[in-house]
Amino acid sequence: MSSPSQINEDEELASRLAVESKTPNYHPMHPHQLTTEERDNAIIRWIKLQVEDHLEFSLYTESKAKMPHLSKVIKQYMIVSVMLGQLSGMITPIDYDGAPSCTVKMNHVLRALHLDSAWDEAHHETLTFLSWYGPNGTRYEDSRVHTMIEDNSASIAMLQQLFRLIDTAYTEDVLGSSSQQIKAKAKRCKLSANTFVDIAAVEDDEQEDSEEDSEELVCRPQAVEPSGKLSFQQRIDAIINQFDRRTPEQTTHSWLEVLQVLEGIVLPLKKSIFIVDFFSAGARTFSCKYMSSRGLQVMTLPWLPHRLYIKASSPLEVQKNLPSSHHHAYKEVVHLPSQEGTSLTVFKSHKTLPCQSWVHIKKSTLYKGNVGYVESSDQNTAAMIVAPCQRPYDITKQLANLDLEPILSSSGAAIGYICSGQHFVHGLLRLSLPVHALEVVEIPHPDDIKYHTNTQFWREKDEVEIHEGDLAGMVGTLGNINLAERTAIVICNDHDFHCSLCKLRRKFSLGNMVKIIAGPFGGDTGYVVDVWEDTIAVAIIQENGMSDNVKVSKYLVQSYLQEHVWSCSTEHIHGHAYLPLPSLSRDEEEGVLAGDVVVVYSGPYIGKRGTIEWITPDGMVLMDLYDLHVEPAPHTLSLSKDKGYNVAVGNIVEVARGTWHCCQGVVNTVDFTKALIEMVCSADGKWITMPITLCCKIKECSDSGLSSFIGRDVWVISGDKKGTRAMLHSIGRMTSLVALFGHQLIQLKNNQIATPTGLLLDGTALPAQLLQALMSLHSLSFMTAPVPLHTATPPPSPAPSDAPLEAPWVITPNDITPPEGLPNNVTQSSTSNTNDTLDYDTFLP
Repeated sequence: MSSPSQINEDEELASRLAVESKTPNYHPMHPHQLTTEERDNAIIRWIKLQVEDHLEFSLYTESKAKMPHLSKVIKQYMIVSVMLGQLSGMITPIDYDGAPSCTVKMNHVLRALHLDSAWDEAHHETLTFLSWYGPNGTRYEDSRVHTMIEDNSASIAMLQQLFRLIDTAYTEDVLGSSSQQIKAKAKRCKLSANTFVDIAAVEDDEQEDSEEDSEELVCRPQAVEPSGKLSFQQRIDAIINQFDRRTPEQTTHSWLEVLQVLEGIVLPLKKSIFIVDFFSAGARTFSCKYMSSRGLQVMTLPWLPHRLYIKASSPLEVQKNLPSSHHHAYKEVVHLPSQEGTSLTVFKSHKTLPCQSWVHIKKSTLYKGNVGYVESSDQNTAAMIVAPCQRPYDITKQLANLDLEPILSSSGAAIGYICSGQHFVHGLLRLSLPVHALEVVEIPHPDDIKYHTNTQFWREKDEVEIHEGDLAGMVGTLGNINLAERTAIVICNDHDFHCSLCKLRRKFSLGNMVKIIAGPFGGDTGYVVDVWEDTIAVAIIQENGMSDNVKVSKYLVQSYLQEHVWSCSTEHIHGHAYLPLPSLSRDEEEGVLAGDVVVVYSGPYIGKRGTIEWITPDGMVLMDLYDLHVEPAPHTLSLSKDKGYNVAVGNIVEVARGTWHCCQGVVNTVDFTKALIEMVCSADGKWITMPITLCCKIKECSDSGLSSFIGRDVWVISGDKKGTRAMLHSIGRMTSLVALFGHQLIQLKNNQIATPTGLLLDGTALPAQLLQALMSLHSLSFMTAPVPLHTATPPPSPAPSDAPLEAPWVITPNDITPPEGLPNNVTQSSTSNTNDTLDYDTFLP
């Protein structure tokens, strides 16, 4: 993809850099005496060493040394993309000759790899289209792309032309944009990796090519088809089927014919299955009946109350046949891949819950509202594992003298036990429930599956013993566990063996730290002091400092390792820190902390970079602070003008600096006045308090599931609109949008809106007195008795002396305050004293 002139220029630059680095009379000049080109050459000379030391560089050179197949070229694109993302933005050393403290740009990395801007644009365009239409594409997966990638005779130019044709058909059919608009938009959004190379000539050539393409499009006759996208796909598939019977030499000359659309050929439309998710189950039911009356084949699944499966020729046909009154009641139309189903008739015959999926139990006397993990399913019932709500037995002593009947796998390995007719697998209860009582949960909340994740029997670096097969009796350690396929790699004597988990047995040694996951001592941690055939003795350290030895089954324990590093300044009590971390001063925050990045710029370790994980005077490598350059940990939360600290209750954060380095948890409380957050550490469940600036946000998450109330009725509990019912439209950090009486949207504070479950939108629960008043208001909104005939209004009864002076839903002057500003197209309640912009981090349906 590189031009000959650019290649010669890069070779000349590389030879010049090599000569300069080896010439003894080469003397660096002052940075202010260098030109821009000379400074760029100095930066390239420095980044070239980083490129050669990169982990992906060997793979890049290896792929270039092989035959230039299309798959190898795509692999080169991906490797260079990773290297550009990791090396761009680096800072040269402060004492580097010719370019001290200069930022490495994307063009420097490209020139160090002897690549030009045209190559970068081609690789960026190819990877973008590949993420859209390639394997697991975000828009849809096109089979022609997969076929061309596997063909060794295809070139990257053919793939780019195919991508452009697919994208044009998709944008015209689905997005409603013409090819001219897409080309103009792509030209405006084009990125240049080289900020100091003149590419005007390249842009002029591209403009001339686009004009020629536009003339060809005008002269081409238009074919009248029900769906241009599907007809185009069917024609290409028909040509590819013909190519399968040809020789490779014939296929080489025939790929150019694939890129030409055959006009005037009308093939029968191919039906596909499309998925439509609605915001409510009622809208799904109405749309299902409406589309069935229009002759479309539709299907529903009982465990997906908001989803509808439709058989149609294109997404446009689905949108046209949806009820016009429900155009804003569903999400985007998604195409079901052919690997999952191509016919509703076949799909109906396999109406079973997907295995290895999370479900929400809707109907059950004891486990209603819990989340379970599906092991197997048929059309009527499903077998799942849930966290047990009751103990299988009552224990009065340290060890129950019960005969636990083991549960054997298909290979004969013991994976659990049966007690009192109930099946327990690794401490979890196996339950069988009807399918109509379950609902699939795509992304469960971490708190809902906390017990499942904590009771995983298999952990990496566990010591195991193989007790089946040719390797029976061999002892090793676990590595690279695949829980989905129930396989693992056992490392023994520097050799890796692939084994099934059912063939392994956990091996405990004296001194191992374990955690009891079930039984009367569930949740306690301790050290193994004795091992028998099926049970072990664990020494549990109590809070008073006394130790207590208990005997437990091997199936009820798991290995337990702390996931974060303790600093010397943390107070320890028997391996745990029971005191919250005190708030740091400004000087302490700006000092050197665990998690900071260190760059050595003098001494024997010059150029090395690393992360501080432990601060102790007994370090393995003693370094002088004058030889180090310490940089704060990147990507930490900071105060911004538009979003503040950008952290809220329910977010998952990780401590990037300080004592609790690498500790992750869910935010429970945010104190913006002191810039502190209170979080629950996922490693041991401890509550810690950390400065916001020492943390980085991992994931946006809501532990109260407030997003599920979008599109449903809520109650306004304060302000001049209190006591009224509204429909929740969106949720923000401080304010939310609701629709009162079906009118335009109104912006209210989150503490003024309550869900029917008694939870405010700011995550807090209603007080008991206000909750009773809301329940009374909710019951009064339903008519429970016929309206009596009109009679004379009796005089009001006198109120008791201890009654409140005013009812909770009476609007008083204190509830009305003048607004300061109104956002565009949004009416603001008089009690919402906010700025004239919508709340940031707003969650829209």
